[in-house]
Amino acid sequence: MNYSASLFYLAIGLIIIILIDTVGAITSRRFSFDYRYLGILSLALYAVIGYFASREAGVVPAIVINGLLGCFDGTAGFWLSIRLKANNGLNAKESTKLLGVKTAMSMTAIAIAFGLAGYGLSFILT
Repeated sequence: MNYSASLFYLAIGLIIIILIDTVGAITSRRFSFDYRYLGILSLALYAVIGYFASREAGVVPAIVINGLLGCFDGTAGFWLSIRLKANNGLNAKESTKLLGVKTAMSMTAIAIAFGLAGYGLSFILT
């Protein structure tokens, strides 16, 4: 297991999630588009991280990395989007209700699933 590669992909993923959530929230409000469409970028990130992390560090670290990224995205990332008043079609009270364990667990599961898809792509593309 390559710990430095694992930490690298975890750090890159965290930085990209923060960028997607902050820049996305601000631009969605400024240009009046639905922030939820940016979820596609998160899904793509999970697959790309799964692809590269599994190639360099193995499938187990890739799954763990994606699980951590999904949990971070479902908690801190979601909190950032609420705090920055992202245009997500919900008012502040409705958005705050969604912030919790169910959202974090759902995002963790989704991130793991897309990470596994990235792992699968590593067989097809090599």
